[in-house]
Amino acid sequence: MAIAIYKKELFQNFTKENSIFCHAARILDNVAGNDNNIGEVIKDFAVQAKTQLADVIAAANNLQNNELSAKDLKILANSSFVIKTVTQVLMSTPPAMQRNNAEALFGKEKFYYKDVVEFAKTFADSPEVNQLVKELG
Repeated sequence: MAIAIYKKELFQNFTKENSIFCHAARILDNVAGNDNNIGEVIKDFAVQAKTQLADVIAAANNLQNNELSAKDLKILANSSFVIKTVTQVLMSTPPAMQRNNAEALFGKEKFYYKDVVEFAKTFADSPEVNQLVKELG
């Protein structure tokens, strides 16, 4: 339960709708379900990263609501790995888009190549992301 006591502040922004983590989830959703030809490998990685990130967001929400389960603790303990995976998928998406001449990702929202490049860099350089990776390994 130590993670719940001293790391709660690390996860407080996960559940905010406009957080960098929720925005990453929306982009991953488009990559995973993208009808454009950006490559099956990146789509498969995006599905995995999207699912894992959704689990972390749900566990973070439970942490904030003081409803943490043993499963949530395990998910939060592995959240650094998930964030690293999300970062890798986000950083790999623009090159996949270029290789396959995809100008945008279509889905519930439309993300242009430029938007994906900028967000991938913003996510990778985010103090929230880096603090979480640093503190949780």
